[in-house]
Parts: sequence; structure tokens; C-alpha cells
Amino acid sequence: MSNQIERPETVTKNTTSFVIKSLPPCKTKNCSIVSVQIDDYRCIVNSTVQFDQFSPIIGGNDTGKSILVEAIMYALGARIEHVHKSKTETFSVFIKLKVSDGSEKLFQRISSAGVETLKVDQKKVLLKNYREELNQLNVFANATNIFGLERGWESFVVLTPAKFSQLLEKAAGLELNKKLHDDAKRSFEQEKKKKPTGKVRKSANLKKVEEQLKNRHVDFKMFIDDLNLRLNQIYTEITPNPSWKANLEYTCHANSFSGIEMTLRNGSQKMLLMAAGGVDMPVAAVALAVAILMKRQTALLIIDNFQKTFGTEPTPEILDKMEDLSRQGIQMLLTWQSGVMPRVGVRFISTTRALTLKRN
Repeated sequence: MSNQIERPETVTKNTTSFVIKSLPPCKTKNCSIVSVQIDDYRCIVNSTVQFDQFSPIIGGNDTGKSILVEAIMYALGARIEHVHKSKTETFSVFIKLKVSDGSEKLFQRISSAGVETLKVDQKKVLLKNYREELNQLNVFANATNIFGLERGWESFVVLTPAKFSQLLEKAAGLELNKKLHDDAKRSFEQEKKKKPTGKVRKSANLKKVEEQLKNRHVDFKMFIDDLNLRLNQIYTEITPNPSWKANLEYTCHANSFSGIEMTLRNGSQKMLLMAAGGVDMPVAAVALAVAILMKRQTALLIIDNFQKTFGTEPTPEILDKMEDLSRQGIQMLLTWQSGVMPRVGVRFISTTRALTLKRN
């Protein structure tokens, strides 16, 4: 993270007795969305939307949620088929990105009667150069490190508990311990093949990494238990009689674990979220999944049917608490991952307030 504070050796949580072990900080190049300016892109006119590090978008049906996401994709170099078929409309999307060194870059994509004009920091460029500039910021045409594709949530829905565990394990930094264990176990198996008739005792190194992996999983289980407790407390403040309860279960046995399951008291409700910037897509998606703890499809930016899901209108006070809920969950996971307390910016965007739509 570009805004990390000096990393301590350990971070101790007040509510539990376990210690979060320090890991190397995430080295992913950060690039987050600062703002998007949209003019006449489909039904959106003269609208400027401010983003933060994580920006869930809420709104009812036909309030422009999907079109806002599509406009962002267009500004980031994606090819939108129905847009390119238009030969008469004039529209533009400007997107400002903040990169890890603190600087900002402005990308402008303008279409007039089927002819495109592209600019980077006000300078005209070809589409190839436009995309190259984005690639240098570690942003590619599908922009998965900026945010998850709107329809990408299906891949999270169908994940088995074991696969979802692997994703969360990566986000939490457990893969380093697992790799050390796999390497040591591979060496042990090779030694066994060399002595087919005799017994080969486990090396001290293999025993050590097995113990490290076991302890790491135990620590993470304690972290999950603490996270459930905190998020349920915050969610109860938002909705006195919540329809669901955070119940993220993580079980491990010695050097392996059976998987991660997220369950709800009311399984008929769902909420979709997407991460916007700050960290790579797996970390961001899983951080939000843990932060909100709905279902495994919690990986996208769109929140549908806010009132039905939460039993209340998205008032400014409710949104403040939702932002706090998200921020705490994300901070807990990223702190556990890196050993530091990162600054996490969360801004809930209400399309009914942020967008101006033209009606037929």
C-alpha cells in the first residue's frame, strides 16, 4: 500500500488474545479511481462521480448502476460493441486515476459521429498508445485490478468452499506458508523414493514448516471468529433486527483445512459488491466479501434492492455506518495480511444522487 505506516513486528488486537503475525507488505502497484466524468454516455448526462479506494454503488432498478460501470470500462480502453456501432451519437467519458506515487493521470475518450478522440493528460494519442499508458499503470482492458467486472460475480458463486478458501488464503498471505510446506514435503517425498525399502524420517525443516502452517491456520481461524463478532456488532447498529448474521466458518486440521463457508440466516437475500482500486483484484474482492459477509458472490460493486436487503432506506446516517462496516472489515483483513493498519477509504455511491439520467 502506498500509504503504509512503519510496519511493526506484531499487531495485537484488543478484543482477542492472539497476535497478528507480520508479513511482507503487498507489492501490487496501486492505481485507484479518483473520479469519472460522463456526458451523454447512453442515458447518463453531465455527471461527475467521486470515488474512493473502495466504492460500492447502490441504487434501484434503472438508476444507471450498470451503465456507470460500462462507462468506466469504456474509459479504461475496453471495446463496447453497441457503442462502436453508433455512428451518430456524441458522448465522452473522462476518468482520473491516482497512481502509487501520489500523481494523477487523466484519460479522456470522446466519440463523435463514430470518430474517436483519445487523450492522456490532455494530449491526443492513438488507441494503442492509450492502452499502453494504462498498461504501464498495471491497468489492462478488462481492468480487473481496478475493479471486478460487473458480470464477473458468477465465478465467485460457483466456487467450491475449497476454491474459495484458496482465494481467501491468498488474500490473507497464507500462500507463503503453504509454498514452504509444499517445497519441504516434495523434498521429503523425493528422499523416500531414493530409499524404497527403508523408512525415511521427516526432516527437521519439514516438521518446522508443518508446525508453522498449522499455527498460521489456527491464527487465521481466530481472526475469522473475531471478524464475525465485530461485523455482527456493527450490522446490529445498522439494522436492529437483521435478517442475516455473519457466519464465516474456517476449519483446519493439522496441515490442511476443509474450506470456508459463509452462511446466512436468510438465504434468499443477496448483495453484490465490487472493489475499486487500492489492491489487486483477488485481495480486494475477498476483502469486501469478508467485510460484508453476504454470500460467495460478494465480489462486485453493485448493491441491488438496498431497502429489501437491509429493511431500511439508504439514508446518509445508514450509509455512514455501512461505510464504517466495510472499512473495518477491509482493514482487519489487510492488517492481518501485511501486519500494518492501512488507510482504507470507503465511499458508498448512490446513483439516484450521483447521476443525471435522460429519460425517453
